[in-house]
Amino acid sequence: MQQRYPSEHYLMIDDKLHILAAMKKCCPKVTSVFIRQGHYAKDKDILKSAPRSDVSFEHIGDLLHYDVDKLISDFKA
Repeated sequence: MQQRYPSEHYLMIDDKLHILAAMKKCCPKVTSVFIRQGHYAKDKDILKSAPRSDVSFEHIGDLLHYDVDKLISDFKA
């Protein structure tokens, strides 16, 4: 992804905390966004064991009302 789409920073959005955590490990230029909807997003074992994301939202549609540029700049290293 980084070779094909070079960028200063990336935004990773998912409902699986373990996927977000793995992405943060391999790519420090990522802001992780956890969407709390879906099967994996409500699994108590996963929520306890997986590292927290940078930001979380209850619904994917909540991103429509959020300043994405600010989101990225808040977590840019």
